[in-house]
Amino acid sequence: MPETPLRLPKAIRARRSLRCSALLAVAITLAGPALWHDTTGLVAGLYAHDDCFYYFQIARNVVEGHGFTFDGRHPTNGFHPLWLFALTPLFALVPGDLAPLRAVALLETGLVLGAGVLIFRVLRRRVGEQSALLAALLLVAPPGSLRVVRSGMESSLLLLLLVLTWGAYLTWRESAGPATGRALVMGILAAFCFACRLEAGLALVAICLLDRRRLWRFPREAFAAIAPMLAGGAVLAAWYGIAFGILVPVSGLVKAHWAAQGDALQQWTDWLRVPWFGELIFQRLFGTFFLRESPAAALIYGALMAGLAALALKERAQLAGAIRRGGLGFPLLAAALMLLTDKLVLRHMEVWHQVPLLLATALLAGTLLADFPRMTRLATLLALAAVVGRLPPALQADGSATSVRYVLDAAHWLRTNTPEDVRAASWNGGGMLGYFSHRSVVVLDGFANDAAYLRDVIRGGRLEEYLLRERIAWIGEPACGARPDLAPIVARNARERPGMPVPADAQARVASARLTVAFYREESPDGCPGFALWRTASR
Repeated sequence: MPETPLRLPKAIRARRSLRCSALLAVAITLAGPALWHDTTGLVAGLYAHDDCFYYFQIARNVVEGHGFTFDGRHPTNGFHPLWLFALTPLFALVPGDLAPLRAVALLETGLVLGAGVLIFRVLRRRVGEQSALLAALLLVAPPGSLRVVRSGMESSLLLLLLVLTWGAYLTWRESAGPATGRALVMGILAAFCFACRLEAGLALVAICLLDRRRLWRFPREAFAAIAPMLAGGAVLAAWYGIAFGILVPVSGLVKAHWAAQGDALQQWTDWLRVPWFGELIFQRLFGTFFLRESPAAALIYGALMAGLAALALKERAQLAGAIRRGGLGFPLLAAALMLLTDKLVLRHMEVWHQVPLLLATALLAGTLLADFPRMTRLATLLALAAVVGRLPPALQADGSATSVRYVLDAAHWLRTNTPEDVRAASWNGGGMLGYFSHRSVVVLDGFANDAAYLRDVIRGGRLEEYLLRERIAWIGEPACGARPDLAPIVARNARERPGMPVPADAQARVASARLTVAFYREESPDGCPGFALWRTASR
């Protein structure tokens, strides 16, 4: 008698089908635009943040033998080392300008998928498959989340490392007896978080706060957990001090300098902002939440945030139970510590700083809905639909409505119309300009410069002297229309970005620069957006 083939129950087959669909949808949505678009669409859709090109250019310079430099001349440590070390092999193996960017996008896709799969595996035994899948999808489903995890910055790698550290922490914490080996694995992963982004070293602080009694009871475990971070920090500080003459990344010191500037109202506004996707939704509905721009919108936003805080306080028992059930103490505390540190030191947070908060929100939302199966399934289907719905608009993006297209035009013009040894500079857009022009470009914001630039220009204000000494022949800036004037653009930079190194003598100098070429959106009434190049009198 022939054997009847084994068939899985219908419910199990449906769950597996949903998991596979979710995995495929996330992979296609993350990687599809990278494989589809040309240069303008790829940069505008994935890498519109100019800062990521600091990483790309430094990685390429390392491969080409120019060392850890952005402009090819001055050594800089304006990067987080682990992400740069992850990118450098890609630029060694993949030639050209566009192909490495596609490779970076595929790397980011793999890192985010890995984080999602690990979240599912960790949470599945705690809150069930449906809630675990929802938590994984919420990494990429909320508005603005793709800009967080797929920006060319270190955020996708940090996401995976935080999830790995969380999983290792739960394994160590739930071990029956002393587990020095597990503590060592957890400590190594926490040290990798630190190398990926320095403030992520607070993950170890979160572990020490949560399990201080156990670490005090088992000193070997405490040493195993803490030693990798101490060793890594010592090696990193020694490298920075010897190679760059500065013990911390110059970009962080520049941002801290900026944060100390400005009036009290602006500082309080920045400190009180909570960078999460709810802020983005509110901004899309009301246009702004800043007090100066719209007091009414700011008050509504403040009332909503206060309402959420009051609700959390009222339901604190249920909230605490969900946190214990999902084992979320570590990711929530680590996110809070990183957010607080970024606020106190930097004040203003960029989109890629939001990874810990995105992770904490996804895990908490999935866990809170675990007791409501129907609501969880509906939320999962909605999250999956949100992920799939991102793909068509992403594939249609052409970049004409952003300044990306015109920065690329300016970079191409500079590459084809100037000698290879020419030097240029830019406050905004210098990352793309340097990467695509293959010219020595100085980013005047100071993020990818050396310690001398921090001392002489950022803190000392001697920009005029620097422009002359470095023989800067071109200045590129975002500008609108056919005949943009550089002087008001530079003055606006100094006014809108407190601490921007644009002293009066330098403003006078750049005001005398001669407009050479402007690229702008001709169909727009005001010619915006655009980018222009001015020739200085340095040569």
